[in-house]
Amino acid sequence: MSTKLFNSKNISILLIIGIAISLSILSIRVWLSEDKFIEVEIMASGDNWWQTQPKVPYWLADAVVPGAIEYSVGGKKLAEVLEVIRYSEDYSKILWAKIRLLVTEDKSNGGWRFQQQPLTIGSIITVKPDHVSLSGNLVSIDGKPETKYKMVNITVKQYGIKSWQAEAVSIGSARKDENGNMAAKIINKKIEQAEASAYTADGKILSRRDPLRVDLTLDLEVQVVEKNGLIYFNRVQPVKIGRKLWIDFDTFEISEASIIKINL
Repeated sequence: MSTKLFNSKNISILLIIGIAISLSILSIRVWLSEDKFIEVEIMASGDNWWQTQPKVPYWLADAVVPGAIEYSVGGKKLAEVLEVIRYSEDYSKILWAKIRLLVTEDKSNGGWRFQQQPLTIGSIITVKPDHVSLSGNLVSIDGKPETKYKMVNITVKQYGIKSWQAEAVSIGSARKDENGNMAAKIINKKIEQAEASAYTADGKILSRRDPLRVDLTLDLEVQVVEKNGLIYFNRVQPVKIGRKLWIDFDTFEISEASIIKINL
């Protein structure tokens, strides 16, 4: 009988100790964590997170709008879309968004968590504002690293295109982003017959002008993002001599134009 009583007392004591420890751990976690809102920037990736230049279908990119909100089951605001910029890329779009997230601060390591997921640059998060499932890579957390914009003048050249393509490009044409900022503007253009090579019977190369195709040279003013000494158009296209540039205007597009000059 005494043994049973002793065992019962032990069980009760252990249970009380276990509850006390659990409450202590919970209290420490509550002390270490607190909810607050921070702003993050993401580059949407959809399911193709492995791509160097992430793209999403146009119907998904167009469904994400400023003011869209994700709520928890209990009605608490979890995420709100603040800004959206879409860049057309063929049949897909590149989507940048600034989002306000309800996060938990972990004072033990100075980090943040959203829906229990640690937030780190490059990690993928998923938000569902207004029932739209949006996944993307984090590129900025709480303003770090800072994104710097500036305008630069560049010269690009398209080789061997149809004459009607070159004629469709008009000086003064501009493209603005969804915030009304100038993204690209055509300052000047030059059209000349494209060069063509021909071989003689003895193997010599002759340089001729192609009567059916032209070379188009354009002077552009473009908005770029500066990161670690490098500049990018549309946030993902490197602006370097020799690189190809793709710009979508309202009535025409500049595709695979070689960058031949940069005026910083």
